[in-house]
Amino acid sequence: MTCQSCVRSIEGSVRELPGIQHVKVELSEHAGYFRYDPSVCSVEAIRSHIEDMGFDVPVDSNDDETRILLPREIPTDLLIDMTGSSPPSESTVLISVTGMTCQSCVNTIEGSLKEMPGVIHSTVSLSDNTALVKFAPKSITPKQIADAIYALGFDVNIISVDNERYTELSQNKSEEGSGDRVKSSPSKSRTQQNGTISPHGEISRCTLEVRGMTCASCVAAIEKHCAKISGVHSIVIALLAAKAEVRYEPSKISALAIADSITELGFPSELISDSGAPRDLNLLIKGMTCASCVNKIEKAVLKLNGVVSCSVALTTSKGKIKYDPEIIGARKICDTVNELGFEATALSSQTRGTSNYLEHKEEIRKWRGAFLISLIFGGPCMAVMAYFMAMMGHHTAEDMCCVLPGLSLENLLLGLLATPVQFFGGWHFYKQAYKALSHGTSNMDVLISMTTTISYAYSLAVVIAAMVLQRNTSPLTFFDTPPMLLVFVSLGRWLEHIAKSDW
Repeated sequence: MTCQSCVRSIEGSVRELPGIQHVKVELSEHAGYFRYDPSVCSVEAIRSHIEDMGFDVPVDSNDDETRILLPREIPTDLLIDMTGSSPPSESTVLISVTGMTCQSCVNTIEGSLKEMPGVIHSTVSLSDNTALVKFAPKSITPKQIADAIYALGFDVNIISVDNERYTELSQNKSEEGSGDRVKSSPSKSRTQQNGTISPHGEISRCTLEVRGMTCASCVAAIEKHCAKISGVHSIVIALLAAKAEVRYEPSKISALAIADSITELGFPSELISDSGAPRDLNLLIKGMTCASCVNKIEKAVLKLNGVVSCSVALTTSKGKIKYDPEIIGARKICDTVNELGFEATALSSQTRGTSNYLEHKEEIRKWRGAFLISLIFGGPCMAVMAYFMAMMGHHTAEDMCCVLPGLSLENLLLGLLATPVQFFGGWHFYKQAYKALSHGTSNMDVLISMTTTISYAYSLAVVIAAMVLQRNTSPLTFFDTPPMLLVFVSLGRWLEHIAKSDW
């Protein structure tokens, strides 16, 4: 063997042989561990099968045990008995371990078990999500081994002890209600030693929203309660997210029945999704101004793998997305919308219909401030513009100039009043325009920012040029355009969000 591909090839091929119950091949030890039914399979059959795959498998036999070596000798105390019976002083437990993501997790579990008294040897498989532990029954129990793995942050489930299903022990544990984290019962031990599911029941998965949890004690109470429910295989609870993922047998119990059972325990629960059915996601999307924004969001979201449908409403600033939780998550969808220059927030079922005004409260406050700033400076700016337009009927341009060469009083006042409006009143337009342009798109904010910036920059440039050239007249400017435009657009945005909030 030279690599993990060889290991996987041997494990996958041998596992298909009749009578094979468990297979584990270690590349570092050049050894294979096999548990089999001697009435169906033999050591010679296993050895011949591996040799047919192109590997050298010498056989070494003695009075006590039969060993398959690939190809070097390994210590006797690391071997699994090939005849299917364990010495009286040793036992073997197979544990399902959920939550491992890399080889570091494997090393952490193996290192922790190695330090436990009574543990002789442990082999953790990342691909099978299992831990095979040889231990001394007089020193330690399977439950203590499983609890030690659970304490490391992994979900565990005892599958078998000495090649027999973990039934009696798990049943006694459930009846005692000791609060152990290992959730096993006769109806739950459906995973065989080769990592497959037994055919007597189908496993489904549902996600519940669980409210009222305040600490780890609440989580433990719900887990203990669900472990006693017939048909429930496992439950994983996220305290901060207030959600629970349950694996269960639909032939014995329904997802709604599980939710009702948790509700009766004192924690109101609702079914969010069942098995692989598409899940609904409701988003509050801020920053949309026109149909172009809606079209852009819908196109980007529908391109995501796992999204079934997407519908965005401009009037309510909300989007409804159907997606497959097995492929994509709500966070990825929100991040995609945010990357387009909008602000997307997921709405929960509690706030969806009762806090419409609160959803728009921040927007109302923002645009009210922008309108007031624009009005404070824009109002006098329009008054100055009207006054000097009336004066032009009685005076020439030379008569109305100049405070400084090339700078008239009109341009001076209009420039001073337009500057705060341009940069403070138009700050929100600049921010949204930058987000849109950074992603190669444009919207109404880009148009407004571009229009006001060109008017202001042109007016400032021609006035500075006239002053540098010492002209006796001041040029025609458009300082009055940004204040007038921003005042009315900010007012429109403010009134729009007030109307959306149904205030």
